[in-house]
Amino acid sequence: QAMTKNSTVVDVYEPGSTFKLITLAAALNEGKTNINEHFYCGGRTSVDGETIKCWKTTGHGSLTLIEAFKNSCNCVFVNLALRLGVDKYYEYLNLFGLGEKTGVDIASESSGIIMPKEQVKSVDLARIGFGHAISVTQLQMASVYAKITTGKEITPHLMESITTDTKTLYDTKTSNGKIELSQQTIDTINMMLANNINSEGKYTFVSGYDIGGKTEKAKKYDANGQIASGKYISSFIGTYPSQNPEYIMIICVNEPSTGAYYGGVVAKPI
Repeated sequence: QAMTKNSTVVDVYEPGSTFKLITLAAALNEGKTNINEHFYCGGRTSVDGETIKCWKTTGHGSLTLIEAFKNSCNCVFVNLALRLGVDKYYEYLNLFGLGEKTGVDIASESSGIIMPKEQVKSVDLARIGFGHAISVTQLQMASVYAKITTGKEITPHLMESITTDTKTLYDTKTSNGKIELSQQTIDTINMMLANNINSEGKYTFVSGYDIGGKTEKAKKYDANGQIASGKYISSFIGTYPSQNPEYIMIICVNEPSTGAYYGGVVAKPI
């Protein structure tokens, strides 16, 4: 079975930081934040009496929204998710197709796993805001990035068309519809994705290629639903060109074995 299934559309994983793009897009589009806002991260925050830690436990200190996205600050994205609230946040999950099949022409596609809205508490929403407590497929995440960075309703397909000299045997039915994001939101998102990558140079930048992207190091779970110690999925989602993307690529490295496991070190160089 492992040799025959397409894990890209069948297996689900907890997306972690790449999911922050969804929280960011929703918050920008709803006017809950802007690129000039300043935040403070002390390394942890409390929601419903539970402590949620930032990945940088010493805290990021004072930072702008752009810096919070580039530094992948959990505390800021907890804040943004709570500002949106459960109902509004779930509107955007539905808008971007989370919890649904993408419609790709591959059998046995999974829908991902999303907690029923009526069961979501503030602490659950806080965790979803930075990509925990939710599961997706790799193709779902690539599809979400395509929708957010282009503003178009895109259904992924294996091929565009099959033609002979005289007729078309197969042609994809691609929607040209737009999703409900303002052009300002889309432009800001693409600028921030480009800022994540092009200002770094280390590991990623290739001269002449204007790309955008986001990295992640996600924990894995065992068959009993417990966190699997020392096992990760390192990922990177990239866009090209950064301002009007024509290509989206997702790279997921399952259980990197070199000792390094951060997406920026393992997945971005690919």
